Amino acid sequence: MTSFKKIIKGYLEKRAQGDAVFAEKFFERCSKEKEAIADCCAYIKTEAKKEAQNGCAVIADDKVFGWAMHYFDEGVRLETIELDTKKWRILQCRGRFNKESAYHKTIVGLMEKNMNKLRQAIA
Repeated sequence: MTSFKKIIKGYLEKRAQGDAVFAEKFFERCSKEKEAIADCCAYIKTEAKKEAQNGCAVIADDKVFGWAMHYFDEGVRLETIELDTKKWRILQCRGRFNKESAYHKTIVGLMEKNMNKLRQAIA
């Protein structure tokens, strides 16, 4: 584990000790997604790149840690679903880095189960 990941993980674990609500979200997500910390760090890097000017960004620690908290508090998009609204079927469903998330089967199942409701809502 890189030192960046260790710092982020340590910060989040410390925050979880003092915040039961956050702790539940954090530890549940880490238990379900083995790459949760790595994905959180990737999210932080993506946010930092948005702040960059001429390829350079200086980000305050509290902002970086805020992004880490946001990742687990609010979550991020798990998967993007492309839907064919003429044939009402899923064309593709992929998570971060074009991989299936830990929730892939659940997401696809819910989409298929509720396809008629989606069709009615859009019509």
